[in-house]
Amino acid sequence: MRRRRAVSGLWAVVVLAAVAAAALTVVARGDLAVGDLSSNLATAASAATYATLGALIVRRAGNGMGWIMLGEGAALAFLGLASIYAVLGVATFPGALPAAKQVGALAQGSFAVVVFTIAFLFLLFPTGALPSRRWVPLGAVGVLLAILTAAGRAVQPGPVQLIAPGGVSVIVPNPLAVEHPSLLLIGTTTGLTVSVAAFLAAALLSLAVRYRAGGPLLRHQIKWLALTAVALAGCFLIIPLSSAAGQVWLTTVADTGTELLGLLAIPAAITLAIFRYRLYEIDHIISRTVTYAIVTGLLVGLYAGLVLLAPQVLPLSDPVAAAAAALTAAALFSPVRRRVQGAVDRRFNRARYNADQSITAFAAQLKDAVDLDSVRNDLVGAVRQTLEPAHVSVWLRRRD
Repeated sequence: MRRRRAVSGLWAVVVLAAVAAAALTVVARGDLAVGDLSSNLATAASAATYATLGALIVRRAGNGMGWIMLGEGAALAFLGLASIYAVLGVATFPGALPAAKQVGALAQGSFAVVVFTIAFLFLLFPTGALPSRRWVPLGAVGVLLAILTAAGRAVQPGPVQLIAPGGVSVIVPNPLAVEHPSLLLIGTTTGLTVSVAAFLAAALLSLAVRYRAGGPLLRHQIKWLALTAVALAGCFLIIPLSSAAGQVWLTTVADTGTELLGLLAIPAAITLAIFRYRLYEIDHIISRTVTYAIVTGLLVGLYAGLVLLAPQVLPLSDPVAAAAAALTAAALFSPVRRRVQGAVDRRFNRARYNADQSITAFAAQLKDAVDLDSVRNDLVGAVRQTLEPAHVSVWLRRRD
């Protein structure tokens, strides 16, 4: 119960922060370049997506991957909200918001947490644990690199570019900068690129190890995320190489690819593994959530329509119309829920839908069956299709 409350609370905070970031981005749109505007809106949407998937995984499976995805959602929400807060305080309403430049510097530093958390997602997918104890030192190094890189980026001398990271809408000197930059090499753009690339390569190796040792189902669950990880690593490596070669257009393409893969492709790959390959088996939770959301919307719309239209069409007072609408909605709840549940199961919870179809077919066959051996074979077939047990046997008691 405590875990569920903690998950629900964290999810609500992340989603509210993401909504606030999106709303404030619209407020400050006049001071944002087109790329920064779309980037921050995508960041807000991605934060809510990561948090929602993470909350579902934790509530259903108690899997560590859920907490990692919740953490990624929180990091993205902070990045988007802190970035737009700084823009509002510096450009849109100059001086109106306290410590706007300092918050912008923290947003720039938080980007390191975002990218390292994504790398950890690859390292721990899908079990939420390291492949073996031999990988523990690598995990510890990753945590240390994430902390040092984030701190180094936050206090690195030089400009803070908003929307972070590397935006062009607002550029201000870093108010948190410290001297002796030679001690902060890990906080430079090159240091971030090298450290993330090395850790990401190790995370890809862990995915390859899991893929090779896993069965057919695990391989199907991993393959789309592995392809996304390879593409992300490729884009991440292209950025410094194309920049050093002076190929601005290629750098822009790689930057865009990195953003799209990190914000959209990764949650899409995990969603595909959940829906198509039954990862964490949360499909029935999602189907039930979708069902009740649809039923609630339909019945609320019906109730509102009856309350508004009934007094105009029929000689009914407002209280009578409200009571009639409530009774109608209550009477329709069960049949509407069954119809909607069936439609949603066909789309989101195929295993349950197939099981229901198998049971219905068995019941139809049973009505006309007279041969005991035929009934037994049909029963065994229905059990195998619906429950998929390792072994099935039927014991029949004979009467004397």
